Amino acid sequence: MLPINDRKVGVILDASVTNPDMARDFGEYPIEDLQVPTLIFHAKDDKLASYIETERAVARFPNCTFISFESGGHLLTGHAEEIKEAVSDFVEDRTH
Repeated sequence: MLPINDRKVGVILDASVTNPDMARDFGEYPIEDLQVPTLIFHAKDDKLASYIETERAVARFPNCTFISFESGGHLLTGHAEEIKEAVSDFVEDRTH
């Protein structure tokens, strides 16, 4: 999503081609069968991924930690330290 160099001719925006089936048919993916802990971050003002859809999806994950931000957009701008701490805690909690 964040190219370091110019995109090659013919490359389309990643979000429009990255597993479009999952976006269309998310309900058919067996999320409830996951056996790994999941950590999800989302900002309410994300204009690329629906916050409401994410909230609905979170309920399907059997062992999920959901961290929500009021702002920050798709890149969760301004929350680097909070995310770093949450990821560290998430990993540490699972290694003890």
